[in-house]
Amino acid sequence: MDAPLAVDTPLPVPVVQISSPTPIKSLICAYFWPCEEALRIAMCESTMGQNPDAYADWNPNKGAFQIWEGHLPYLARVAGITNLLDDAQNVEAAWILSEEGTTWHRWACQP
Repeated sequence: MDAPLAVDTPLPVPVVQISSPTPIKSLICAYFWPCEEALRIAMCESTMGQNPDAYADWNPNKGAFQIWEGHLPYLARVAGITNLLDDAQNVEAAWILSEEGTTWHRWACQP
C-alpha cells in the first residue's frame, strides 16, 4: 500500500508562458476585422495600452483605443459596455465604433 501524501506536500504549479502576441494584441486580433490596421491604431493612440495617460481619470479618451467617454451611453445600450478602461470592453468598443474595422474616421490616428 502506498504511503499517504504529507499534508504539507506542495502540489506542482503549472507554468504558464505568455509569448507574443501580448494579451492586448490577442484581444484585438480575436475580432473579425483588419487586425493589422487595428493594431496600428492602438499603437498610435496609446502605445498599445502602455501609456499610463490612456487610463488616467482626467483623460476623456479611454484605454488602448482612446475611446471618447461620450460614446459610453451608446456602447452600453448596444453592447452592455460600461468600463472603457477594461481592455476587453475597450477593444469591443473600437470594433463597434469602427463598424467592424471598415472605417477609422473616429480616430486621430489612421492605419
